[in-house]
Amino acid sequence: RRPASAELGADLEAEAEPQPGGRYALRPEAPELLLALARTVERGRILVADYGGEGGKVHTGRDPVRTFVGGLRGAGPLEAPGSQDITADVDFGPLRRAARGAGFLELAYEEQEAWRERLAPGVAGIFDPAPGALAAFKVLLLEKPS
Repeated sequence: RRPASAELGADLEAEAEPQPGGRYALRPEAPELLLALARTVERGRILVADYGGEGGKVHTGRDPVRTFVGGLRGAGPLEAPGSQDITADVDFGPLRRAARGAGFLELAYEEQEAWRERLAPGVAGIFDPAPGALAAFKVLLLEKPS
């Protein structure tokens, strides 16, 4: 392992107080991707759902990049290309700030399980994901008013 570049270090310090040995999800391009999508919305909503959190609470003991095959943990991310799904945690803090700056209202930011239970009571318990998987999955609902 090697230390983060000065640019990534500055991004991290803007989001969290770095801890020795800590692992953080830094996606400097994510806010620009959200803003590019936001520019296509004259009036309406954007739904973002992904694993993650904010700042130093993005991942708690999970590998920041994980793979899955048929809903089960896969091999290393560089093994078996094209045969497994790859996911990485997202820091929602920069996304939320970018959305506010673009004039979007935040209608919801919550765990996926709470989101599903609120929208369809009783349905959330039907699925049997890995323990803690849904708690790590966040839903962000944004709206651009007319």
